[in-house]
Amino acid sequence: MARTPAPPGSPASPQPVPAELRPYLAEQVHRIRTVCGPHLVSVLAIGSVALGDYLHGRSDVDIMVVVDPSLPGRALHELAGALSRSALPCPAAGLELVVHASDTAAGTGEDGAGYLLDLNTGAELPEKVSFDPGESADFWLRHRPLHRLPGRTSAVRQGGPGGGRRAAPRRTAHRAAGLRP
Repeated sequence: MARTPAPPGSPASPQPVPAELRPYLAEQVHRIRTVCGPHLVSVLAIGSVALGDYLHGRSDVDIMVVVDPSLPGRALHELAGALSRSALPCPAAGLELVVHASDTAAGTGEDGAGYLLDLNTGAELPEKVSFDPGESADFWLRHRPLHRLPGRTSAVRQGGPGGGRRAAPRRTAHRAAGLRP
């Protein structure tokens, strides 16, 4: 028996990426892909974009990047520079981006916040770049479980070498957002 698709806007249905964000997110994904190369597992929109609650001019953009644990540390510094406000102005109130290793994102790696990079940037946000999970552990401990709930994330991009599709970490539940640069 075929499953009936969830009604638009329900927690299990994919949330479209707001038109105001599409060019920005496409460029962001391009830069993430360029810096992370074959180490990139997925780029997920979380928060208001994924929940369909994004309000242009008021909301920020929350992005989770999942990478292979073997991503070189220097790539994280390069990524922070490539996505900073001065390098890529955010059309939203700001960007809150976190990078997790795939084992941590899947819940099989490090306990705690476990991020590799925590970047806040944008006109409405104080600029913050952290490579130390101890600096913002409380925030990411509260938010990391969101990407495990069906309908709570939007896949902005998945891929491995050559832009091919590769599965997100096993326990990560996500829905496609329709943006595949």
